[in-house]
Amino acid sequence: MLAFQDQIPYGLCFGYGAKPEPGFRIQSYWSGNDRAICTFQPSDYQSLTSRRYLNSGLIAALIDYHCLCSAIAMAYQQAERQIGEGEPIRFCTDRLSIEYLHPVPVDQPVELLALFESIHDNKILLSCILSSGQVTCAEGEVEAVRVPDGWPGKSPDSG
Repeated sequence: MLAFQDQIPYGLCFGYGAKPEPGFRIQSYWSGNDRAICTFQPSDYQSLTSRRYLNSGLIAALIDYHCLCSAIAMAYQQAERQIGEGEPIRFCTDRLSIEYLHPVPVDQPVELLALFESIHDNKILLSCILSSGQVTCAEGEVEAVRVPDGWPGKSPDSG
């Protein structure tokens, strides 16, 4: 099974693209009809100064990237197309909120579970649980908004 990110044709994002160095390169997959999962192994360079716990900004970024890719996958599914087929479907973050509950150790995998709360014409609301081991470490909510076809548009030098 291919991850959502491996099917997104414009995958140049730090969070999920295959090309940037360094990048998270997260991999998200369906886990039922209304949820998506991702497992990520942090590196110690992504930690706080103690080198034991994941930086809070990176926790927010992981939740954001996973939810955006999940929203993209859902939109393709609703359009009855394979991810990456036809005109690209893109989303960006309209709203992100995070509640930090426990420190996230960098020495073990992190699991993200995104749940689709509501789906409207151009907005998808997802909740996300980030856990390490059996401990819920952060909970987030992402409102993803679909950006217009052709976005971001041609650059002035692209002809």
